[in-house]
Amino acid sequence: MSNFTKSIVYSGMVLVAGLIAIFAISSNMSPEESKFTSIEPAAGSQIETTITEGAAEGITTSQIQTISNEIAETTDEDVHAITEAIEEHTSTAEEVVESTISEVDSISEVATSATEEAIEETTENAMDAIEEAITEPAAGSSIEDNTVDTTGEVGLIH
Repeated sequence: MSNFTKSIVYSGMVLVAGLIAIFAISSNMSPEESKFTSIEPAAGSQIETTITEGAAEGITTSQIQTISNEIAETTDEDVHAITEAIEEHTSTAEEVVESTISEVDSISEVATSATEEAIEETTENAMDAIEEAITEPAAGSSIEDNTVDTTGEVGLIH
């Protein structure tokens, strides 16, 4: 698994854990079946509002808890699906690496045997060329040979 994939999965898990913590803290701060009555700003004065106006009317903490539980379950399922996909891709990558290694090994063996054969053939050819150079005269030179004539005397023939 690459570092990029690991960082993405880790970041997703941190976000999920953060959301779960936020919902758990908010549900534990107010008693069950109560409505939010005020929102405190981070800085400045407190603004009193009631959640009886608009779309948020009648939402209870138990409903928020139910929604947060559904989100947590969905997130757990998504994390599980991502983990399975990562494992599948990891096993596929391992198979590709293993097949590549075996191909490289076979190519290496073929190259080694071809190199050894080329060295042997080159050595044999060099030895043959050396033997020929020793036994055959160079072009344009005469051969002096000691021969015995019929009289039994040794002489040189040019």
